[in-house]
Amino acid sequence: MKSIPVLSASVATLMIGLIPMASATPPESIEIETTPGSFTSNLPGCPSGTWQDELLHITGNFDKIILNIKVDKTLTCATGDEIVIRFLPKARGVPFPQSGPWTIREGTLAGQDVHGSGWMTVDVDGGPPQELFTGKIHIG
Repeated sequence: MKSIPVLSASVATLMIGLIPMASATPPESIEIETTPGSFTSNLPGCPSGTWQDELLHITGNFDKIILNIKVDKTLTCATGDEIVIRFLPKARGVPFPQSGPWTIREGTLAGQDVHGSGWMTVDVDGGPPQELFTGKIHIG
């Protein structure tokens, strides 16, 4: 009876070895800049598109404007590809500057999974807020 599990494990190992493994691209630097309702980027195959935010959580001292925020931003490329970025900005005082880490929660470009993370900042001086996401991604 002990030879059956060993045989099964050997067959499973052999079958896994026959399945082609997908290879991811090397990490590359990216930059995504949002303006109200749209974005531009150097994402491969996604130079522009639209976005939508979903506020997931906000805590902190609202009187002093010291806030910790959790947001999912869905970027929709002109090609129809979508990427969901979760970012965790911290707001400290007026004029409401924000910055914090981000990571790709899910998404595809040209049908391949996208992974990445980095840092985001929000510029609120002199006009509508503009977000800048910088970091590294890899595809596959």
